[in-house]
Amino acid sequence: MLHPKNLFIRTILSLAVLGVCLVPLSSSAQDDPILKAIDKYLSTVHTKKFYQIMPEEMNNQMKVRPNLIIIDVRKPDEIKKLGKLPGAMLIRLNSLSKNLDKIPKKDAAIIIYCKGGARGTMAAGFLGILGYTNVKNMKGGFTAWTKAGYKVEK
Repeated sequence: MLHPKNLFIRTILSLAVLGVCLVPLSSSAQDDPILKAIDKYLSTVHTKKFYQIMPEEMNNQMKVRPNLIIIDVRKPDEIKKLGKLPGAMLIRLNSLSKNLDKIPKKDAAIIIYCKGGARGTMAAGFLGILGYTNVKNMKGGFTAWTKAGYKVEK
């Protein structure tokens, strides 16, 4: 299993490679908005506190922050089979870019989760690149949440 810091670094590098692949061959890399956004984001990664939140802290935040945005990026069949966190918004990872209107405030408190953490980390990194400033991924995902015995909606 990868250390969370290594997983985060691999995710960011994957997003950067994806951004480079999306650049049209005729455009200048210096002028490309995707690469500029990635560069800007990566230059602030070490100073941001976006990384991860533990399930215990997530449970506490849900009790005291009524405007907390919780995003589940799992597939519908996973959610149907296992349930979801109370109040979670369901936006699959592969449709996140099409649903940004559901999270319009870039400074909103956002916590993302998936089954185990990998997809949540990718989603948090993607939102960070887009300028969202208060994004966290729940460490261990839904598996850690249920293992800790916290409430689940079916």
